[in-house]
Amino acid sequence: MGNDFNPELSDKYKLTGSNYINWKQQMRSLLLIRGYYDMVTGQESPDKRAEQEKIEPNRKPIAYAIISLNCDVKIASQFDNKCNLNPTILWTCLEEFYLPKTVQNQATYLRRIFSTPLSEGNLAQGIKKIQELTHNLCSLIDDQAVKPSILLDPIVALWECRIEKRTPSLDETIEEVRSAIQRNKENQEKRAFMTKKKEKSDSKPHQKPNYPTCRRGYHNPLTKHFEAECQNLKLGKPTTALLCGINQQDRDSIIIDSGASNSMFNDEKHFISFIPKEEEVSLTNGSSIKYLGSGTICIELSHCFLKINNCLLIPQLEINLLSMNTFIVANYSVTKEISAKSFVVTSKDGKNIINGSFESGNFVIHQNKIQAFKVSLSTPSTTVLHQLSGHPSLEYFKKMHPNKNISSFNCTTCNLSKMTKIPFKGTFPQPNRKLETIHMDLCGPICPESISGKKYFLRIVNGFSHFVWIFFLTNKSECKDYIKNHINRIGRQAISKVANLISDNGSEFKNSDLQNFFKSKGINHLTSAPYTPEQNPFSERGNRTTVNKSRCLLLDSGLDLTYWAETANTAVYLENLTLHKSLSFETPFSKWFDKKPSLKFLHPFGCEAIYLDNFPKSKFSSRGGAGVFLGYGEGHRMFCILDSETGKVKTTHHVKFNDFVFPNKNQANLNQNTESFVVSGSLDIPNNPQTNCSEIPETPYNLELSPNDQKENDENRNANTDTLWQYKGYSWMTEPVDNSKKITSHLDPANILTNSC
Repeated sequence: MGNDFNPELSDKYKLTGSNYINWKQQMRSLLLIRGYYDMVTGQESPDKRAEQEKIEPNRKPIAYAIISLNCDVKIASQFDNKCNLNPTILWTCLEEFYLPKTVQNQATYLRRIFSTPLSEGNLAQGIKKIQELTHNLCSLIDDQAVKPSILLDPIVALWECRIEKRTPSLDETIEEVRSAIQRNKENQEKRAFMTKKKEKSDSKPHQKPNYPTCRRGYHNPLTKHFEAECQNLKLGKPTTALLCGINQQDRDSIIIDSGASNSMFNDEKHFISFIPKEEEVSLTNGSSIKYLGSGTICIELSHCFLKINNCLLIPQLEINLLSMNTFIVANYSVTKEISAKSFVVTSKDGKNIINGSFESGNFVIHQNKIQAFKVSLSTPSTTVLHQLSGHPSLEYFKKMHPNKNISSFNCTTCNLSKMTKIPFKGTFPQPNRKLETIHMDLCGPICPESISGKKYFLRIVNGFSHFVWIFFLTNKSECKDYIKNHINRIGRQAISKVANLISDNGSEFKNSDLQNFFKSKGINHLTSAPYTPEQNPFSERGNRTTVNKSRCLLLDSGLDLTYWAETANTAVYLENLTLHKSLSFETPFSKWFDKKPSLKFLHPFGCEAIYLDNFPKSKFSSRGGAGVFLGYGEGHRMFCILDSETGKVKTTHHVKFNDFVFPNKNQANLNQNTESFVVSGSLDIPNNPQTNCSEIPETPYNLELSPNDQKENDENRNANTDTLWQYKGYSWMTEPVDNSKKITSHLDPANILTNSC
């Protein structure tokens, strides 16, 4: 058992006095592995104890050493004299000292459980905290008949109450469903109407009404009104008196009129439903005009269809009027833009419904008018027509010649000159379990080599969860060993077996060693066709994503290109925490581990990091080391830090980050972007009495002035150099040499304190 067993816990889990319950659980696992737990807790029978002592005579000192090794030094030394290397006594002393099972402690944990908030933002965190507190409470209760779960019933009730408050009522749900059905029905009616309207307009011209009508200047005696009432004969009283200044608009134009009580249109083609009914409507000049009926109109705008009810059909109108009162009643607003040349109609929820222009004092609506531009060529041959057009594609060829009946056309010249890869339609088959398919690809060689001498990286993707693993290689020959180890590892992790492995035809994947391994594992090895990366999209497109993300991290951090392996490792780590569209916006991490990831510990790559130095040079030296953040290490919350002084990479948990400072990037920007102003001249430097030179001649000098944002750093950095005191006006002070020899001192021996230490 023994060579691989590590009896020491990490510093985080060692007993410090406040973490006894968690420490006890960790120690229980360690002692169970070695078979010492029953002996330490006093539950081992005498016969078994005697048998085990014959096999392992030193089991008591070893158990005592394991417990002491995982305690703080002060705690371990506190009980040494009392325990006399007896692990059972040490275990009992620690339990009595750090776990007083009093009612007060039980009440403390129970109060913490009831005071744990369960809000919408931290629901998962609150539940996790309740579980930890419940575990601690159970450890303080000896009576097995008492169940702490009974005490937690009010919390469950409170949680259910909060969930019910967030659930919409039945009436709200029914109203939402009804609104959705109504919107869907209206959209279907609009589409059906527009399709029918288009077919009708294409098949035959607009039909005249089947009832007698009058024309301008002529009265039809078959109509129901008298000749004296015919508005077409009243040429001296124009019916469009309200529309002064819009004669430049055509009959299809629509304006918003604030004086109209109803919307009025001059053509039946605007109506999707119509009820014939002849009545009169009064105008502002005292005259009246007849309308032929009312109904619902539908206006095709650039982004939607606008449907308005209770609109009047008045063929005599020169332009269509849309009543502003219709929008005001519906709580819509008409706003003129700042430029005063356009306006917009917005709904009560702030959406733009109508856009238009402000022309001659009128609000003119912009409609979606489709215009066709024809190009007429007299060449009858389609082939020649295609040649003189410059060999356009079939789609553009049809649009250039809409009057030609071109259903299909095949040009050999275009096929030879424009031949491209055939697109891959559809999607890659979706696996149903974690290890049904894995994709892999090798990228490299990469120049320059990484800081650790790596030239390649092997990227492996799980087809079900899109979870990514990356490995860095010095030579291609290492690829097969990484593949074997990884397949064995993920098989144990997912408690499953790999079914299909997809790669290209590279020799690093197709070799006898790997093929025999695949056969022994029952893995079906699928390869893509040569020069067809589309057949392995998870790896090929994934390599591009990783390289692009790595390039961004390098650019942000300002580090050298030799750190590409660290950025690629960090890029893959972040890809696994990024929402994926093909996973219904879940993360690969959550699909692989069946739990949501935490993003609270993420920090910018290349930022400043201060880590705990476990081996300080002296008692009073700094306890922290400055470095640069190089990504995330293996294990729980481990970070890789590049030590700025030694250049070594440290992997530690104890780090403090400055997310806004990038040491390498700032230095690179300083070297590249600093504007240098060089001033040439001379300075009279005072003589230094400590030198043998009696006179120093004028010396030319250069001063390099940095921008303001670097001035303070430069001054602090060069505070002890000669350059600063020269141009800042510092000078040598005359120092009497002889005075140092004449210094004497008379001390009273009674004033001298002595110490034997």
